[in-house]
Amino acid sequence: MNGNHVRNKMKKLRERYTSCYEMLQCSGFTWDDVKQCVVVESNEVLSTYKKKNPKAKYQAWSPFPEYDRLCHIIRKDHAIDVVQINQYREREKCLAEQQKEQQTNETTDEDDGVSSTENVAENATESHLNTHHTSSVPASESSVSTRKRSVRGRLTPLVIW
Repeated sequence: MNGNHVRNKMKKLRERYTSCYEMLQCSGFTWDDVKQCVVVESNEVLSTYKKKNPKAKYQAWSPFPEYDRLCHIIRKDHAIDVVQINQYREREKCLAEQQKEQQTNETTDEDDGVSSTENVAENATESHLNTHHTSSVPASESSVSTRKRSVRGRLTPLVIW
């Protein structure tokens, strides 16, 4: 056995582990410690999963005794990827909500016949006149600040990560 054989074997085990791990993250799948395999609640769940993941390297009900040991070896790499993906999705969701809110504000401003710069200026003067803050954090230390966008000339919230 040479280095290429070991690399190829590890690659196949990683693919099988990843496929098994992703299957276990879906509802309807559980791990059986006695049989050392993934157990499926119903055939409908399995057929739906197979339709969505036709290239899965692991099939339910097939023994996978290496899974527990591979959890310690591979999980760290996989967990980092999952965390990064979740952070990316959260950022995208936040940006989409901000864009949606901005479009809603533009639509509301157009319906009122008031330009958005006038609206922002009115809101800014009202907030400066009102010195009573309900938050325990001073307005200057808030995580949301405003910045001026030169393209459209209006103030937009800037979320600091």
